[in-house]
Amino acid sequence: MDQTWRAALPDGAFLPFGSGKHKCIGDHFAMTEIATAIATLTRAWRLETVPGQSVRPVARATVRPGALLMTAGHRRA
Repeated sequence: MDQTWRAALPDGAFLPFGSGKHKCIGDHFAMTEIATAIATLTRAWRLETVPGQSVRPVARATVRPGALLMTAGHRRA
């Protein structure tokens, strides 16, 4: 782990897949597996914006919505 990241982490920070020469060899598989599990578990839900909310993009290194409130409802068949 390089010193830049180490300085930015608070004391006792949790690194789920480790770092450096002790990094987990299955981290990419685990991230793919969790994405598949979340997609499977949430396929019956539909996210909708709260009434009165609008999507306003925030320009940074990546574009993302700023403070967007959403609710989960049942997906209509």
